[in-house]
Amino acid sequence: MRSFIALVWNPRDPAASRAAEAFDRSILVAVGPEAGKVTQAGFVLHDLSLPAGNDAIIRLGPDGVNGTGAIFGTLFQTSGGTQAAMRVTALDAACAAALARGGAPALLAQYWGRYVAFLKTGDGFAIIPDPAASIPCYYTRQSGVTVIFSNLEKCNFLDRSGFTINYAFVSALLAYDKIQNGDTGLNEIGELAGGQQLRVMPSEYRIDTVWDPRNVALSQLDLSPDDAATRLRETVLGVTHTWAREYGDVAVSLSGGLDSSIVLNSLARNDYPGALSAVHFQPDSADGSELRYACAAAEQAGCKLVTIPVSPGAGLPGVGEHPLTARPQRQFLAPDLPSLLPALPAASGALFTGQGGDHLFRVARAPTAFADYIRQSGLSREAGAILLDSARLSGQSIWSVLKHTTPLIAGRGHVSDAVAGLDRRRTRVNQHVLALLDPERVLPVWARESGGLPPAKFDQVSTLVHMFQVRDHLDSRGDRDIVRPLMSQPLIELCLRLPAWILSAGGVNRGLARRAFRGIVPDLVLERTTKGYAARYYVDRVSAWRQEIIETLANGELAARDLISSADIQALGEREQLTIQASGSRMLMYYGIESWLRAWTRETQKPSSAAAPTGAP
Repeated sequence: MRSFIALVWNPRDPAASRAAEAFDRSILVAVGPEAGKVTQAGFVLHDLSLPAGNDAIIRLGPDGVNGTGAIFGTLFQTSGGTQAAMRVTALDAACAAALARGGAPALLAQYWGRYVAFLKTGDGFAIIPDPAASIPCYYTRQSGVTVIFSNLEKCNFLDRSGFTINYAFVSALLAYDKIQNGDTGLNEIGELAGGQQLRVMPSEYRIDTVWDPRNVALSQLDLSPDDAATRLRETVLGVTHTWAREYGDVAVSLSGGLDSSIVLNSLARNDYPGALSAVHFQPDSADGSELRYACAAAEQAGCKLVTIPVSPGAGLPGVGEHPLTARPQRQFLAPDLPSLLPALPAASGALFTGQGGDHLFRVARAPTAFADYIRQSGLSREAGAILLDSARLSGQSIWSVLKHTTPLIAGRGHVSDAVAGLDRRRTRVNQHVLALLDPERVLPVWARESGGLPPAKFDQVSTLVHMFQVRDHLDSRGDRDIVRPLMSQPLIELCLRLPAWILSAGGVNRGLARRAFRGIVPDLVLERTTKGYAARYYVDRVSAWRQEIIETLANGELAARDLISSADIQALGEREQLTIQASGSRMLMYYGIESWLRAWTRETQKPSSAAAPTGAP
């Protein structure tokens, strides 16, 4: 996993400069001199990635007073087609100067990848993560220094005793654990979302939106289904090949679903020169087996398939073992998939996944694509076919589709799928929180307000909040990076620009993707109408540790602060309730939140060992 820490301060402020020097010395003690580092006027960036020595920093200008910033992570030159994009490891003086002048718009138009950029802007710096926020980006302020980092648990030099728990945020997490409103579990720490820019200036902070998925979606492509399929296939082949070239070998986490099969067979189609294999993590539960689909995809790709059982009875992390992160993390409770694979030489390989495809290729049941089409094209000759496709997709009659979409065609308000989905997370434990929850507290504006988008496209855009939260917040114990090639900016923007009715061509979920990869992905996978779920696995996992989870929650910090009710936990923990409400994953989520809260409660009670924070920007 790529991880970093950066310091930004006003170099004309002697006190801030002294604090920055002290912080820098503490960081060097922790990471060692072999780690990558940039030092410029009012700016220091450290590469905390392991193993050390694999520098992930692109310097913009020289160290010292003439530097114009740096980019941390993996950066590619924007290109098209099936060929791999060019990796950017350095920028000449002219390119660096152009990027400094153009700022975020130039960066987003000319480059893509997995990165956090630090661009010199006048008297300050602009901090810009990639649109998917592939690398977490948090920030706080101590002693006149703005500290920007990916992993708080690695920032041991900060005075953690000065942090205070944001109980309003923790309470809202019980209802929705993918909150993206800039808040974190600590009042003194903020989170920078994808598409945002943090401006750090001598006298102020400012957060601006520099990439809005609604604006991308409004720039709609006018392509036939066949041309759209070709464009989609070429883009997927291009991004998967681009990422694969960064590694000596690649294993694909092959669920047996469409998205992971597309990733695997795209790599095979591109004649990836490294060692290509597929791994199927098989839950030991009553959920329907995906193995035969995974076998078909691996056979089509001509690669070895390794099946690794995942038991719901596997040990549960201790309640006080959650790392000291800025917010509770699901990854704390999930199996560390790379660590289950055979060990490899350091930095030699990666585990690729198909995550992101559901949101980009459009998994949907609502008939709203018909409303999108009529609002754009009116009653053209294709309207009847789109109506039939919408009926087929939703499982409704034509008349039901017309009844449902007529108000939407007339431009009446449409509640986004992200907002409507909040209530579907209701359990007995969080019902009180949900009753008072304002979507504005937990969702970015582009997931709540259409910005002129028609309903189906608005729904697709709004669900990106779920996709953007799929990333590595914790260091993996394994020796492989996790790469999600479908969550690459060129593919995200293409799928946003394709109309919803094109993405659901033929009235089928991900219909365009199925058309695009006909002959590349096996028909058995392309033609399946079901989607694998692991609901029973989570029920079984909670059941295996039921008593421990219930006792932990009923007698923990959440209950002590009246954020949950012990009686509600006991009631939800009955197996029949877990099965009926499909709340197994919710119980695990509550356990993770409790673990994080206990860890931080213990930490903040320790005596102070450093300068107290001056507060979040």
